[in-house]
Amino acid sequence: MKKLIILGVFIILISPHLYLAGGYVNDKRPSMNRLAQDSTKPYSFQIGAAAEEQSGYRSGFGIPVTGARVEIMISDSHPERDSRISYWVGIDLPDQAVIRVGYLVDLNINSGQPSWFWAYSKFGKAVSELIKTGSIIGKDGDWTQFSITRSNGTWTSYVGNSEVGSIDGVADSGGPYAVAEVAHASSMSIILRPVDFRNLAYRDANLVWRPASAAVAICCDSAGSPRAQGNLKVGVVGVPGENNHWIVGSNLAFVSAGQYLWPWYYVKVESDYGNTSGSGWYVKGSYVSPQATTQVYQDSRTRTILVTWLLNQYLVGASRFIVESNSTLRAYYKTQFFLNVRDQFQISIAAWYDKASAQQFSTIDSPQPTLFSQCQWVFDGWYENGKQLWKSTSGSIIMDGPHEVRGRWRVSCHTCFLPDLCAMLVDFWYSSMGILAVILFAIAVLLALLTVNKSSRSSGRRAHLLRRNRR
Repeated sequence: MKKLIILGVFIILISPHLYLAGGYVNDKRPSMNRLAQDSTKPYSFQIGAAAEEQSGYRSGFGIPVTGARVEIMISDSHPERDSRISYWVGIDLPDQAVIRVGYLVDLNINSGQPSWFWAYSKFGKAVSELIKTGSIIGKDGDWTQFSITRSNGTWTSYVGNSEVGSIDGVADSGGPYAVAEVAHASSMSIILRPVDFRNLAYRDANLVWRPASAAVAICCDSAGSPRAQGNLKVGVVGVPGENNHWIVGSNLAFVSAGQYLWPWYYVKVESDYGNTSGSGWYVKGSYVSPQATTQVYQDSRTRTILVTWLLNQYLVGASRFIVESNSTLRAYYKTQFFLNVRDQFQISIAAWYDKASAQQFSTIDSPQPTLFSQCQWVFDGWYENGKQLWKSTSGSIIMDGPHEVRGRWRVSCHTCFLPDLCAMLVDFWYSSMGILAVILFAIAVLLALLTVNKSSRSSGRRAHLLRRNRR
């Protein structure tokens, strides 16, 4: 009986430093598999980054790991009294176990000051978790490194260079990850101050430390978590342009689980004309939709239009690109010239065509009647700048510049006694019709002006006579 009492007192004394976790569900990672499944309060959630190497985190890390480390910024902000916030680096062990080290903020531990902790947890049918907490660590805004290494069958946890805990007899592990965790919270409006993480790394089987060259977002929520329901805006984002640097906290842009947090690649958008948009940092797997000036007019008959894009000097027929490396997107333009073809009987073309393209056109291939039955119109050829290009009714032109082509017709009077004279007279008739029309219009305008002037003078004389009669 005395032994039981002593054991009970011992448990009470060390209870701030020992914590037995309940059952958790969901994600394949052991530590993210322990979120409560049978109640809505208290709730918990974890959110952070997982290193991706070779096979990737979804299908296993792909290589044995003998260590993990990360740097975390110390934050002493903890406005909620009913929850524990922790920031840590973890590493998966066989048999649904995990070892982790970091710091936590809990009003029941060191009056809510950031304090280091390490933990070994084993899940499955028999769930148990040991958390050991220690002294206050650092000042608000300080960076502190937390690491785990395995040597001679023993996993050892470090805060900076100081050993804080160890456990024996566990085999090599899977990939590292680092998260922020909120546990035992009941408030539906908890605020998680943004905290920076950086330099996530793992140690391989040859005891060589390697930075995580890529990482994806991970998260997990307990039943009833307001974050999972979309009512609590807590997210994880990478810092643009900075590989292996990410932030977890409230009111951050949401990155879905499995999406990359790094690596970042720079995309440069270029154009020989006008303005562009779209240059900047993009995380691997994201999309860029570059923009550039679509049309540039050199003059009224020459223009350049945007056709597609060159990706790293290779022509691609797309306007939206997935980012897989540092890239240069250059707007690819083509030149167009204006073609104007006119013919008095049938054809009329006024359109833009690509430089060096061949354009064909044709007109009626039979004579056309005139007002005089002995004469008819026959096609004389295609002309540009007074020079005949072709005699046939069909023609083609290479668009080596803007072109203005005219189809000409002449009068032929083969049934007339003097065909050449008849043709000249008929041609003069049609030409004179135009001249006559201009002359008649000018006469009509002149007559109208004279009529108005005469009317004005008559009115003036009548007014003068009336004034004289009144006198």
